[in-house]
Amino acid sequence: MSIIITHTGYIKKITPNKIIVGVKNIEACSTCNVAYNCTLNENPKEREIEIYDKNISDFKVNDKVIIKIYQKNAWQAMLLVYIVPIIFFVSTYFIVLNITGNDLISGFFSFLFLIIYFFCIYAFRRKINKKITFEIKKI
Repeated sequence: MSIIITHTGYIKKITPNKIIVGVKNIEACSTCNVAYNCTLNENPKEREIEIYDKNISDFKVNDKVIIKIYQKNAWQAMLLVYIVPIIFFVSTYFIVLNITGNDLISGFFSFLFLIIYFFCIYAFRRKINKKITFEIKKI
């Protein structure tokens, strides 16, 4: 089994299909392997995490909870958001540069395909959310 990344928080809001949990940055973030890319580590202010759970009825607003994500899922998320777009951007730039010989056109198409990539990520967010999941448990 892979390493588990955990954060403690509280339930801010409950909707029919998801739970929104408020999480504050903690000292343990500095020891985490993926802390440098984690959105929870940006600053000490509170972050919100959307969790899709089948047992929403088990929770109430202001319940203290622990959320977990397996490190494998964290790496998959970083791959989708950081690594793939950079590879996509650079490869598009050089392919279009070889075809056209124009830096401006290459840059334009690189950004255009990057916008299309993130639009596709947004369009398939529900499918991605099923693969990259958080677990929630009452304290």
